[in-house]
Amino acid sequence: GSLDIELVVGRALDVLKQEDRLFDMIIDDLGAAGVQKPDWIPNPGYEMASRCLEDGGILVSRTRPDDEKSSTIVTYLQAHFQSLLHIRLEDRDTCVHVAR
Repeated sequence: GSLDIELVVGRALDVLKQEDRLFDMIIDDLGAAGVQKPDWIPNPGYEMASRCLEDGGILVSRTRPDDEKSSTIVTYLQAHFQSLLHIRLEDRDTCVHVAR
């Protein structure tokens, strides 16, 4: 069988405000290339993303260890999701957080 994958492209906050469908996974890759995450991450951004997730859906967030928001993001995910997996990619100076 084939995977049913859809890439939604747009201003993330606008997409989250307008979206009424539910997804199995939402990936936050904001803050790539050394740019800081926006003010609305983690809140209200992740709260809005949570409303767009199917039951048991997964929110994936990528952070940099040197990003001052990283600990705020981890704290938010721990408080609002049942489980949280952290993956540290040393060679890329990146952390991937998988929340369910």
